[in-house]
Amino acid sequence: MRVTRIGRLGAAAVAVTVAATLTQAGGTASAAPKPTPADFFGMHVLSAGSAGAAYPTKAALGSVRLWDIGTTWAELQPQQGTWNTAAVKKLDTAVAQAKSRKAAPLLVLGQTPTWASKNPTLQAPVAAGSSVAPRSTAYWTNYVKYVVDRYYKKGVRSFQTWNEPNGGFYWTGSVKEMADLNLAAYQVVHATTIKAKKVKVKGKTVTRKVKVAKYPGAVLVSPGLISRRPAQISWIRQYYAQKNARFADVIGLHLYPNPGKTPESTMTQLATVRKNLTANKLGTKPIWVTEVSFGGAVGGSQNKAEVIAPEYQAAYVSRMLMLARANGIAKLFWYAWDVSPNVLGIELTANAAGKVSITRAGTAWSVTRGWMSSPLDKCARDKAGVYTCTLKRGKGFGYVKWTDTPRKNVRFKAPAATTAVFDLQGKKAARKAGQAVTIGNSPVLITTSR
Repeated sequence: MRVTRIGRLGAAAVAVTVAATLTQAGGTASAAPKPTPADFFGMHVLSAGSAGAAYPTKAALGSVRLWDIGTTWAELQPQQGTWNTAAVKKLDTAVAQAKSRKAAPLLVLGQTPTWASKNPTLQAPVAAGSSVAPRSTAYWTNYVKYVVDRYYKKGVRSFQTWNEPNGGFYWTGSVKEMADLNLAAYQVVHATTIKAKKVKVKGKTVTRKVKVAKYPGAVLVSPGLISRRPAQISWIRQYYAQKNARFADVIGLHLYPNPGKTPESTMTQLATVRKNLTANKLGTKPIWVTEVSFGGAVGGSQNKAEVIAPEYQAAYVSRMLMLARANGIAKLFWYAWDVSPNVLGIELTANAAGKVSITRAGTAWSVTRGWMSSPLDKCARDKAGVYTCTLKRGKGFGYVKWTDTPRKNVRFKAPAATTAVFDLQGKKAARKAGQAVTIGNSPVLITTSR
């Protein structure tokens, strides 16, 4: 693809004076807003399971999606009846690393081993034949049973059926085959067992055998479905038209936009998918964005990623977090903390001669995480193209504001009781009511004392 270089925030900025002031909007929602839960802030850590794996700080991390770490079905069980000790140990370690950081692991299932594949000679991303269904559903069920049983005991409560089956890369089987695998995984995750339980019958205590959940609290997340291309949206419609696709506790969605698009555009993608979910009576299920980033090339990482300036990278991270939460996303997993250079347009860390440093985008993740520890009431866009997300902060409020038009700045008068303005690198500037505040593409937090 053609490489697009997005300019600096300060270049050719258009100053627009708007005769408007911030309004204090607390208490207008139908229910009191709650602080964003820690597990909303999910991340991929591609070095997970390795010694010295690079993780965000505990304060910035709430969930980890275990994917792209060398622990798929094809890698765990490369031969029938044999488990790869090294791969199993790596997954054990990755789960332990997440738990030690109080981060909830999401374990992604899938990628058929060559020995089990319907088409064992097909070239595929993980192993020959890994992108098609197994010859027997029993092979799949036995694998899922092994993984769920082993890792539930180690603290994993979330399992995902497959990664991006509608991308044409990790899955080349049919919609029906994927739905059938999903049902089989759901049945394992929600299996029951018989347990002796003491109950009172006519005043006497008796022991009876009752059915109980074998893995209480475990959930199955639907396959992580891509939503940026028309063909992928069509696949989603066909998939959820399958009865067996609807057996899921959580809907998994990948909100990568097309190159050149912004976080705001992903909310349009989300709305399109939600219409289909509602049509299939799935509209009330929680949605987890199990992958998202920006600048990824259409057709895969083998193509050149969009080049995004560092300040825009930071802005996109913050805007995505705020908008996802405001639009009812229950968890969001960024791809990735330690992604290789030039794979995507946003890099949260940099690695120079083995030394890992946090980029402006990585800092923006942590700063925005801190802002969102306060209850988020709502986000709204005004006629000037300014987004305002309202936070309840003690007796006062916080207003996170940005513009969605590139290189456009808008000047506001600080509202009554303003105390300070914070940028995405955590820098604080004192402000008083009536003083000018410049709003640009990079979100800022304006705080008030009441």
